[in-house]
Amino acid sequence: MIELKNINNKSEKTSSISTISYSLENKLHQNATRDILYKEITKLKKTTISPKTLLSSTHN
Repeated sequence: MIELKNINNKSEKTSSISTISYSLENKLHQNATRDILYKEITKLKKTTISPKTLLSSTHN
């Protein structure tokens, strides 16, 4: 699963996105398929991830 170390409701969004992006990149280097990455991102959206809007499907 994508690691979310040190991400919480007080985390700065840019740093949080960077952490998630780095984790996704590591998964790609481990030969994960896009389908696997999509499923993991979907799981993150359903879990209690903070800040809440970080992985929302709509952006302002």
